[in-house]
Amino acid sequence: MVNEEILAIKEREFDLQVELFEREKEIQDKIEVAEIFGRMKEQVLIATNLIELGSLETDVIAEVTGLSITHVEALRSN
Repeated sequence: MVNEEILAIKEREFDLQVELFEREKEIQDKIEVAEIFGRMKEQVLIATNLIELGSLETDVIAEVTGLSITHVEALRSN
């Protein structure tokens, strides 16, 4: 009886550890996505500022910001 209770407690402990690991992974994934969107926002802001200056070609802005030429062209058209 006691051994069964100990085994049940250990199984529950393991299940909780797995659940905790999964939650930590989900949070970490959300943080990574937020960081990516943050970098993208910065890239677009920099590209927009460079476009407003008007002295750089599209390919140069794309290279400097890391955005694709297509994205920079789309920003120029707005």
